[in-house]
Amino acid sequence: MVRELKRNGARSFIGIYFRLDTKTLVYAGKYNEPHRQIELGVAIKEIMTFEDPLGYELIVDRKIEPKEIDKIRFLASKNWMAVFSP
Repeated sequence: MVRELKRNGARSFIGIYFRLDTKTLVYAGKYNEPHRQIELGVAIKEIMTFEDPLGYELIVDRKIEPKEIDKIRFLASKNWMAVFSP
């Protein structure tokens, strides 16, 4: 993902940290494969069992409300791979 963003000209990233209830419905699955709608808590448990979770994504199909946002941080380029690695 970082490689594609950099190829398209992205030079900096901002991390938005937020909290959702574990009952929130998300779409979960591997990148470029069909996703299924499940509860966030179930999806997190699933990810924790994977030997290689790279490419697994969770999509929240609604607006993240301001009260759900914990913090916003600039992500230094030297840490991009740490952010996107397990």
